[in-house]
Amino acid sequence: MNTLVLFTVGVLVGIAGILIFRLRPGSEKRLYVIGLIIAAIIYVGFALYGDGAKWIAVELLGLLVYGIVAIAGWRGSAWWLAIGWAAHAAWDLVVHGAHTPFAPRPYAIWCAGVDLTFGVYIAWRLRSARSI
Repeated sequence: MNTLVLFTVGVLVGIAGILIFRLRPGSEKRLYVIGLIIAAIIYVGFALYGDGAKWIAVELLGLLVYGIVAIAGWRGSAWWLAIGWAAHAAWDLVVHGAHTPFAPRPYAIWCAGVDLTFGVYIAWRLRSARSI
């Protein structure tokens, strides 16, 4: 499938996620926190299931970093969530775009679309003085 199509579908799924998360205003921030941790866990799963034995440590380190960022976003400033989601989009493309034998490239591109959408949306909300 075309890279632009995969990324665009990811953006659309991200928008749908935003709309769904907004249905639970009291839980919206928590959903972004949980989602960021799950996004990192998925790559650990790919490494465990696929041919990623050499990458387990890298993926676990990613999980640790994104987990810390997510918790910082939960307990402190939601800017950490915006940064974490945007950084995860970079993780998808730079680390997994075409470089790992275990993470499906189409998934990495799609996920980057979702992640970037969440990161930009959270930053927009915070810049607009609307808390998450």
